[in-house]
Amino acid sequence: MPPVPRRWFVPALALTAAAVLGACGAAQAPEATEAPTGTPAAASSAVGAAGAGDPADPAPGSTLETGPPSAVATDEPVTVTNGQASVSLTFADWDDATGSVQAGGFVSGLVESGGRCTLTLTQGTDEVTAETDGTPDATTTLCTGLEIAGADLASGTWAAVLSYASDEATGASDSVPVVVP
Repeated sequence: MPPVPRRWFVPALALTAAAVLGACGAAQAPEATEAPTGTPAAASSAVGAAGAGDPADPAPGSTLETGPPSAVATDEPVTVTNGQASVSLTFADWDDATGSVQAGGFVSGLVESGGRCTLTLTQGTDEVTAETDGTPDATTTLCTGLEIAGADLASGTWAAVLSYASDEATGASDSVPVVVP
């Protein structure tokens, strides 16, 4: 087959695209329907096709009826009481890629700078720690980026605890087991 001259290629491509797009639009065009009484009804649209009475898509000009506001389930706010902070260790695990234990967590109800986060791994009488500064967030103080190199750890199960200390509060998480290969 001989090559198509360049001067015909662009107009042919434009006509093909127009035909395809026109066909797609025609397939989605709304159709007029008749009401049960035989009078023409308003054409439905792709947007209004969800169905009559659908609260997610009310008919144009209609009013969406809502009931009284309902209660939203929320947790009770956590606050620091008598300097005791609620500390959560959200993750602590061995990372093959870095050959280390990675950990992080947060202090609930306390938003401050200047506190110190400490990850403590304990196995028998061996204890290894990593520290970082706490970072204030919207409603908590974050303890992220805690890492202890595998070279400092013997194989086996270690107990991980995240603790936090500042001028305002101190606290420690529950112990979480971490397996070092």
